[in-house]
Amino acid sequence: MRCTFPRRRAALLFGLLLALGLIASGCAVREDVVLNPDGAGEAALEIELHPIMIAYMNDLMTAMAGVPDEYEIFDLEQIGASFSERDGVDLVAIERVSRGSLRMSIRFDDINELFAREGAEDTLSFGPSGANRELRFTLNREAVQRFLSFAPEDSMTMAQFLFPPADGSVSREEYRDEMAWALEEYDDRATVERVLDAARIDVRITPVGRIVAQEGGRVEGASVVFSIPVLELLTLPDERTYSLVFAP
Repeated sequence: MRCTFPRRRAALLFGLLLALGLIASGCAVREDVVLNPDGAGEAALEIELHPIMIAYMNDLMTAMAGVPDEYEIFDLEQIGASFSERDGVDLVAIERVSRGSLRMSIRFDDINELFAREGAEDTLSFGPSGANRELRFTLNREAVQRFLSFAPEDSMTMAQFLFPPADGSVSREEYRDEMAWALEEYDDRATVERVLDAARIDVRITPVGRIVAQEGGRVEGASVVFSIPVLELLTLPDERTYSLVFAP
């Protein structure tokens, strides 16, 4: 097993709605959000880790624990405890479909308050825009650090092996090369690179109303889908803005 960036800790916290997918670059994450005009709503999250990442993460946990074992990737009790400590958001259901696959759903009272309580109020805003409603969120390195703040603290230990430094000193290409080097003992390099390049987070937002406009995504039926490659999200070179405007 090879560890990436072993001496430089990434100062990133894990946000349960996104960072459960970010703990491994080799994954597919889909989040479906239904957003009401008053800012309340619900979200369903699905995460599927590639077998390469499952093997690598198990080796990391074995190294940290000092005892060889087949460790669980997702700790349902810790996830549940993380939500129980927060007001205005309820964990409705959670299921570990397989060792590397997780499904969960939550319900929230106010999307603005949800992010404000996590110190990410500068990242997301939702409110009136004339007669419409507008959801706007901004991503940059600082926002990603504030954004990801839900999950248990012991996940931070994993982050130092998997995440690039938070100071922006590593580019996407450099991080890709580091991860490919760390993972090439689990499969051939070409396969590893394909897994890394394919890893992405798809956030599908379905407003309770009519879509008027959007920025940074694509319209699919009554929803807007924002697709963010994981490698780019972790090494953002500049600020990116995404938005959705809908008529109630």
